[in-house]
Amino acid sequence: QHRRRRCRRRRRRHHHHHHHQQHHQQHHQLHQLQPAVDKPDDYFIANPSLVFSTEDVRPPLPHIDVAPEDFQLFMSLSLHEVPATLIFQGKRSTPRGGRRAARGAPLPAGPPGPLSQGRIACTPWWGGMGAKGYQGPPQRYAVVAACFLATFSVYCERVGFSIAYTPVAEQSGASEALKGAVLSAFYYGYATSQIPGGWAASIYGSKAVMAAGFLGWAGTTLLIPVFLANPTVLSVARTAVGCAQGLVIPSVHTALAAWVPPQEKSRAVSLSTSGMYLGSALAMLTLPTVVAKYGSDHLLQGVGAVGLCWLMLWMRIPEKPKEYDLSAPTSPAKRRAPVPWKALVTCRAVWAISVNNFTFHYVLYMLMNWLPTFYKSLLGVQLSRVGLTKALPYLCMFCFSNLGGIAGDYLVNQKNVQIRHARVLVNTVGFIATAVAVVCMPYARTPGEATFYLTATLSSLGLARGGFSVNHMDVAPKYAGIVMGMSNTCGTIAGIIGVTCTGVLLERAGGATELSGWVAATQLCAVLLLSGVAIFWAYAQGHPLFK
Repeated sequence: QHRRRRCRRRRRRHHHHHHHQQHHQQHHQLHQLQPAVDKPDDYFIANPSLVFSTEDVRPPLPHIDVAPEDFQLFMSLSLHEVPATLIFQGKRSTPRGGRRAARGAPLPAGPPGPLSQGRIACTPWWGGMGAKGYQGPPQRYAVVAACFLATFSVYCERVGFSIAYTPVAEQSGASEALKGAVLSAFYYGYATSQIPGGWAASIYGSKAVMAAGFLGWAGTTLLIPVFLANPTVLSVARTAVGCAQGLVIPSVHTALAAWVPPQEKSRAVSLSTSGMYLGSALAMLTLPTVVAKYGSDHLLQGVGAVGLCWLMLWMRIPEKPKEYDLSAPTSPAKRRAPVPWKALVTCRAVWAISVNNFTFHYVLYMLMNWLPTFYKSLLGVQLSRVGLTKALPYLCMFCFSNLGGIAGDYLVNQKNVQIRHARVLVNTVGFIATAVAVVCMPYARTPGEATFYLTATLSSLGLARGGFSVNHMDVAPKYAGIVMGMSNTCGTIAGIIGVTCTGVLLERAGGATELSGWVAATQLCAVLLLSGVAIFWAYAQGHPLFK
């Protein structure tokens, strides 16, 4: 019995010594990372329960080989409630907006399949840092910048064609009905390709679909000067341009869903989509001068060349980011799972996004199309004579769109607000402020006062994009392009309905010179905005709904 007790004590001492050596070895491996970076106090490591891109990784990169039996010990040093786990020289560190977890907390449920032994790449959160020092910003920043330039160039083309076609139509004596038919041909093609574009981006990747869209609209725009004198062929060409550009916005959201981590979604989407407003503002300021000096042909060719230059930039970006995946590889059947169309179409959260997109574009397109008539008929001033202030509303919309994204991320990351509540709050503030400002517009008595209300309206609309427009990637990160295509189709239909309804309301009131018609049109906008707020508040969600 005495010998047995001595053997048991010896085994316990050996077990504790071995466990201590393992723990010390893990800390030693962590400390060995210190010479590889300038700031050794912040590292992140993949959480196997989450998909997190490795675009920050630049070789040569320090790594730690962790066996499955040691992984629990290694992860017990870190956090499990954030996509990127921070290691502070072997001690626990809480990132901005993160929540501190109990030491030794169990790992959350990860992807199916056994945990495989592999290399866990560690890199500083602030960018690509390897043994040779800082090697540039993360690649996702380049992706966001490319998406911003994509929306910027697309809207430059839209505004540029209307500016280029106006003198051509006047010289050929085209009627107003014919001008309207040519200008509206774009939206028929644009409305039909949104959902197919989102589906194609989810199957073939955003890079290929976006490249096809840009090649289509830029190439067609380069050929349009040949058909400017033929309205029929020109309408067909504009429909083709609309079909090609309909692939762009869903592809942008698919790319952002793949590249951008959850804590940066709102800022990334807001910055990418704000290129629309900056492109519209700069196009209205500069392109009329280009047409007057060089002609419509050169303007269209220049815009098409800009699209091809962007395409060359886009082809340098990788197809998709690598993923931290320590689980067994998934089968091709799982990666090619069919799109849950029925679940998407019947989901209330998706319809809440679509309704708010409808409301957003109803107000936006109504103002964009009827603004010249408002200034001329009600204020007696040509919009072209307002000067540089005509671009001020769009510039402010660009700024407030990014502010809405920053506010959404601030609420989620810094204030620990739930994602659903953050999206609803930003959307509610933006739409209510828009409703108040747009109702005041008809009562403006001077162009300056009208510009003030218009600026407030568009700025508030831009702020609201940090709510509903980001929610695609919250509820359907895998199908963000498809959901965006569905909601953007509703937005395109809203533009057609909004422009038509405003004309009917003005005509019933006795013409565009009557105040009552404009009051009715803006009050209808306010009712739609408040309805959108109520629907989004009731049905919006902040977590993935489709596995």
